[in-house]
Amino acid sequence: MTHIVKLAPVLLCALPFTSVAASYDVLPALNVPKSELTVSGISSGGYMAQQLHTAYSDRFSAAAIIAGGPFYCAENNIGIALTRCMKPNDANRPNVSRLRLLTETFEANGDISPLSNMQNDRVWIFSSAGDTVVHQAISDSLVEYYGTYVKAENLRYVNDVGGEHSMPTDDFGYPCEYLGASSNPEDHFINNCNYDGAGNLLAYSYKRIKKPKNTELSGRFIKFDQATYIANPNSHGLSQDGYAYVPKVCETGKGKKGKLPKCKLHLVLHGCLQSADRIGTTFVDNAGYNDWAERNRIVMLYPQATASVDQGNGNGCWDWWGYDDPNYASRYGNQMDAVMQMVDRITKNDSNEEPAKAPEQVNVNITKIGSIALRWEAQDGVEGYAVYRSNGEDEPYYLVSADVVTDSNIELTQDPDSLFYYIVVAVEADGSEGLPSKSLGVSMPGILPRL
Repeated sequence: MTHIVKLAPVLLCALPFTSVAASYDVLPALNVPKSELTVSGISSGGYMAQQLHTAYSDRFSAAAIIAGGPFYCAENNIGIALTRCMKPNDANRPNVSRLRLLTETFEANGDISPLSNMQNDRVWIFSSAGDTVVHQAISDSLVEYYGTYVKAENLRYVNDVGGEHSMPTDDFGYPCEYLGASSNPEDHFINNCNYDGAGNLLAYSYKRIKKPKNTELSGRFIKFDQATYIANPNSHGLSQDGYAYVPKVCETGKGKKGKLPKCKLHLVLHGCLQSADRIGTTFVDNAGYNDWAERNRIVMLYPQATASVDQGNGNGCWDWWGYDDPNYASRYGNQMDAVMQMVDRITKNDSNEEPAKAPEQVNVNITKIGSIALRWEAQDGVEGYAVYRSNGEDEPYYLVSADVVTDSNIELTQDPDSLFYYIVVAVEADGSEGLPSKSLGVSMPGILPRL
């Protein structure tokens, strides 16, 4: 993909990674909507992402979970976590009906947000049949669990890519079938599976997205002090250091009325054995998120867990079984609250501005085989428009026009004997996009009929 900008040299040695000098930046307060957050995570980070989505469903609009399972699967019990919620047998699988009942008890007690908030959220789940650490049966249970709370058309299950327990990428890491070992400090559990996991989950989470350009990242990597958000983080299984990537426009661009331009926030949760205390910034640099962040004005927040052997957390996992806090899955859990304080800091300058209205009267003419003309009603007070295309009405839409089309029409190519769906969005002066038009399906014939 693109050239990777390193936050710092990655030190992979027999000792844990430690910063020579604790020089910290401060998380910026940006114009990011407080209630349109997205989250993803792998393994223990997948469980944590699911917990956050369920507990704060009033804040998150999408969740992506790699090799993770349903809410409160471990029921505050390490024995259940290591068996039923990771490597179940036929007689000891997650009881989805019971977990739904427990979830609804959390809701009734006010420990999580109303579950009805999740109905229109987008959920992306990834699992490999070759995963020997978190068996695919766990993700199967997660799909079943979400089926109660999320519309079927908003639930995507990717279970046919293959590979071992790892973050799948298309350009970095070990071979796809490689399983790392906790005893080897060079193993980072990122595998090249010829599949862009980060790109695919972001595209599904946001529904419309721009593919990265092959350019060097121009934004800012931040190392911040997690003690700002929880006292003595190491005693709670959290690292001293957290990380973020902020696209340049989110901090230096000019929006409406002198405010910052509107950006997005995606929360990324590493898995066990992937914290920066163990592998440096390898996950932050190479999991595949930052190129997409740059192109799409998405701030990437990378909180960090760490090993806490006295708590039974020797692998630096997120708390999804109660090693730090019996309230670990609720809005009042120590780690949950700390992470959301970080989120609150970044979203502090949410302008609450209404997005531009959706373009209307979008129509199409097939001018010749392989060519179409899209037109729509012009809008006042906008810089221009952007056009996105998808191969399915509920699939992700990718940009097919320039970032800004100044006219209210565009000529596009489309392959013969194809069906694509198009949406148009208004682009404001600061580059932020408005609401999407209704999707327009266009079927291109192989032969035009004679009149």
